Amino acid sequence: MRICLLLAGLWGFEGYGQEACYGSKSAKTGMIYFHGIDNPSPDAMERENRRHLEKVALKENLRIFVPRGTLECRPGKVCWAHYTINRARQVFQRVKAQSQNCLGQATLKIAMGFSNGGYLVNRLFVSCAFNKEQVVIVAGARGHSSSVPDQAKECGSLMIHIGKRDQMYARAQRYHEDLKKRNFPVFFSPFDGAHELRYKPLKELISQAKSL
Repeated sequence: MRICLLLAGLWGFEGYGQEACYGSKSAKTGMIYFHGIDNPSPDAMERENRRHLEKVALKENLRIFVPRGTLECRPGKVCWAHYTINRARQVFQRVKAQSQNCLGQATLKIAMGFSNGGYLVNRLFVSCAFNKEQVVIVAGARGHSSSVPDQAKECGSLMIHIGKRDQMYARAQRYHEDLKKRNFPVFFSPFDGAHELRYKPLKELISQAKSL
């Protein structure tokens, strides 16, 4: 038991249906990942996403906090409240407070959301919830450039990560193009896949995000 607890302290912890924490406790760079619409306990897709995140955390020397949504957006499903800026900011403040036990001394550099979580982090980007040094990753989702104020150019870099067979691909691509025309610090990261995360493209994405 003592050995198990020691390893949990060094490398992270996880409880399905609860939050998770990945990577070395000595990592200097922190990240928060917001899942998509899910079961009360992570479904097969989310468990696969977590496996990718755990590997990336170790390879890229990151500390990654994975919180759980609390909004019942449909019967038997949990997600994130992102429909208004105020609700999104309330969620983010709660999650940042929860993340401290995981991130410790690591500096929060990256906020990533997949699917429903992607809409949440995009809403936060639009509302300038991040600073210029932080990176926002919208994965498997898209936004509307008309809703993004010019001052958001000073509120972090935006990366859009999406599979080429995702039904939102064309809209995500257009979102990137529209923001690029307005001189936003935005990057488009497509990969060969559908509505999912894949390890190799994800690792390359996170490596790039760390360098921004």
